[in-house]
Amino acid sequence: MTDRADEQVRLHRRWLEGDATGARADFSGQDLSGHFFGAADLRGALFRHANLARCVFVGATLRDADLFRADLSGADLSYADLQGAEVRGARLAGAVMRSTILRGVSLRRGLRLRPDGGPAEEIRQDLSGAILDGADLRGVDASAVNLARASLRHARLEDAEFPNADLSGANLTGADLRHCDLAGADLRDVDLTHAEVTGAVFDNASLVNAVLTGVNMALALISPEQLRGLALDTAAPDPEEAARRIDEMLASHERWLRDGSGSRANLDGQRLSGLDLRGRDLRGVSLRHAVLRDSRLAAAQLQRADLADADLSGADLSDCDLRGANLSRANLTDAVLSRANLGPARLRSARDGGTAEAVPTNLTDAVLYRVRIDDAVLDSVITNWPGGLRLPGESS
Repeated sequence: MTDRADEQVRLHRRWLEGDATGARADFSGQDLSGHFFGAADLRGALFRHANLARCVFVGATLRDADLFRADLSGADLSYADLQGAEVRGARLAGAVMRSTILRGVSLRRGLRLRPDGGPAEEIRQDLSGAILDGADLRGVDASAVNLARASLRHARLEDAEFPNADLSGANLTGADLRHCDLAGADLRDVDLTHAEVTGAVFDNASLVNAVLTGVNMALALISPEQLRGLALDTAAPDPEEAARRIDEMLASHERWLRDGSGSRANLDGQRLSGLDLRGRDLRGVSLRHAVLRDSRLAAAQLQRADLADADLSGADLSDCDLRGANLSRANLTDAVLSRANLGPARLRSARDGGTAEAVPTNLTDAVLYRVRIDDAVLDSVITNWPGGLRLPGESS
């Protein structure tokens, strides 16, 4: 089956190129579990009712593909493009979909008529336990979808529709939920730490035991009764006052680095989008969970900085010194890392006679979709790329 499937992929590529010797790939009903498709161009391919469990589609193009009722449980679809794909009734439980593009895809429940004339069967989308960190779900229609225990860290969910969805126990840390419809959704035990909820609709949604650290629920459409008993961050700081306070903290940090007179800056969870920090000395700064979308950080010194779970999407980090920085689980979608130094930081310890210690840059579980890394230094970086992806310069 493996050789036959690979041959179908080759013929499909010819078909897409308009070659008369090619043929549209039709995998409908086939058992392809565990097959490696890699970054294949499978636009318009047919996978109806196919068994694709544990298949690898990392970086694949699946635009307009027909995946109706396909079994994709445990499949790796990281960095794949599924725009326009038909995924109704597909099983995606436990699938890995880091930075997958699902923009505009319909994940809503549907009905299937039974051939014996019996009552119609409801088809509910199952993405329970799926990993969708950094995925693009803008405008997705996902009525009643099952995303229980799914990971959606830093996912883009603007204008998406999730009425009556099951998001219980899901991780939405740093997710963008602006104008997202969550009416009637099950959000029990959900983690919304530092999520953006401006204009999001929470009518009749259950938020029992929800984690709302760093979330301004005053910007969402929600009733006071729903918020009763929850720990909230409702204060909306004055933008000018916030900018002044942050500048003071950074100036103190630079004095701390220079002569020890200031103090180390802790900007965990701060919203710093669009900030101009070009050339600033930010060595050792703590920016965990900070939102730095579209920030200008060119030529900044960020050695040993803690940027775990930070949102750096669209940020300019060109010529940055990031040696030894912690970027685990950070969102670097569309970020520019041209000529950046992500090699190990070398420290000397007084305890062992000055022996140099190499502290590698940590990019474990970082979202690096469409990141620009031309001429970047990437020696000894800690990574775990899905599907075996490697960055240029990374050792095998």
